[in-house]
Amino acid sequence: MTGWTPDVSQMMIMSNGLVQGAGLGFLFVPLSAVTLGTLPPEQRTEGAGLYNLSRNIWFQRRHFGGD
Repeated sequence: MTGWTPDVSQMMIMSNGLVQGAGLGFLFVPLSAVTLGTLPPEQRTEGAGLYNLSRNIWFQRRHFGGD
């Protein structure tokens, strides 16, 4: 994407978004399964909440002015 110019086609942007979206699905679904797989079923809701909270904090720190 660093080589894109203002003349980039709409199809190129859409196909790039599709590839990135699929890649994130292939990354985060197994990561969540591994993370929550060791918890008993009654604690998975709380575990998912903490997992998503930690991921959101990391994202904000990484993309909005952290280390």
